[in-house]
Amino acid sequence: MKNYYIFLTLLIFLFGNTVTKAQQDSALFYQVEGRIVDKNSGRPVVYASMIISGTNTGTVANMEGEFIIKIPHKNLHDSIVISSIGYKNKVLRVEELSPEKNLIKLEAASIQLSEVNIRYGDAREILIAAMDKIRDNNKSQPYMLTAFYRESIQRKRKYVAVSEAVLDTYKSSYTNPFERDRIQILKARKSTDFQKKDTLALRLQGGPYSMFRLDFVKNPTELLEREILRYYWFEINDYVIIDNRLAYVISFEQLPEVEVPLYKGRFFIEVDNLAFLGAEFQINADRIHKASEYMVQQKPPGVQVDIEKARYKVSYRYFGGNWHLSYVRTELALFIKWKKKHFRSKYTTIAEMAVTDMDTLNVTKFKNQNTFGKRDIFIEEVGNFEDAGFWGEYNIIRPEESIQSAVKRMGRKLKRKTANGS
Repeated sequence: MKNYYIFLTLLIFLFGNTVTKAQQDSALFYQVEGRIVDKNSGRPVVYASMIISGTNTGTVANMEGEFIIKIPHKNLHDSIVISSIGYKNKVLRVEELSPEKNLIKLEAASIQLSEVNIRYGDAREILIAAMDKIRDNNKSQPYMLTAFYRESIQRKRKYVAVSEAVLDTYKSSYTNPFERDRIQILKARKSTDFQKKDTLALRLQGGPYSMFRLDFVKNPTELLEREILRYYWFEINDYVIIDNRLAYVISFEQLPEVEVPLYKGRFFIEVDNLAFLGAEFQINADRIHKASEYMVQQKPPGVQVDIEKARYKVSYRYFGGNWHLSYVRTELALFIKWKKKHFRSKYTTIAEMAVTDMDTLNVTKFKNQNTFGKRDIFIEEVGNFEDAGFWGEYNIIRPEESIQSAVKRMGRKLKRKTANGS
């Protein structure tokens, strides 16, 4: 039976372990696990950032507020800074944290606008002023970063693939728009549950490459290109605290007369220095029916692909006098249907990347032929899950319970297949 593949781009244009292994790991780092919640409601604080104070090493919490952070022994007497949009920063000494079951409560940040110096002007003027300040606020020299990347694919409600990697990346200067970031895979693994009877499978094209393309400060594309701004309206509709900094919340949406699918969302811009702190956006719901024309790179004849949802989140963090890319997340939902059949399958794919370390001294510009490219299919580049202690000292995003369960299930199937020689 012939198998067909659909290649999808993320952009429009554009668990137990052996004692020996545990002892080896404990000699390299101190691992802390726990959960971050709202102090009043007890609800999880999703995607909260955790950074070792005075360093560029850290991670983010998952959708359930759960985290794992690996702390080098040289930093055991330092502090962890926990931050999230709308909350006061919380600083905890590493000595205060136990290896497991830490419950960290964040307090909502109140804003006294009468006590701060607000820049007056309309939203478009503030946005353009922030664009003009990119050279001042973002890194002008290349540097290296380490990042953790995960992508998952669900068919209906069942995971059919989970793949992960630690990336080594040459991050080009924010002031040189013509030089692209260069990505190499340090370590990677996957679990899949595609059946032999499946005649159609979804593949994400670009993977880690697309995460860096979503760095909109470096790659303005449809969000910040000056000639594109006239297709949007902008409005200041709130102020929020991010990492103890007051930020404008500037909402944007494409004008109704614009026919192509653009975005709707909000920028977070620091009031004092006009630095971009992040953005949350999605393809405009009124135009999303046209999105597949741009996002589906390849599909077999007779197959219809309808994009239902495409959401994005990009965050930056401050270190060493500049703002750097910190976290990227995408979520796509789509329906795939053979035109001559009555049923259709729903797929959801989520990809996220957290920068876990940076190095400004030992900078290596990889050759293009040795890097991960926009046409590469990440899941086809990596091997299967095997060792539960696979990541060693690298910081990762803790998987949600649903992902952990799916990986265990797919791992059992892999072992059975191996045992049977199939």
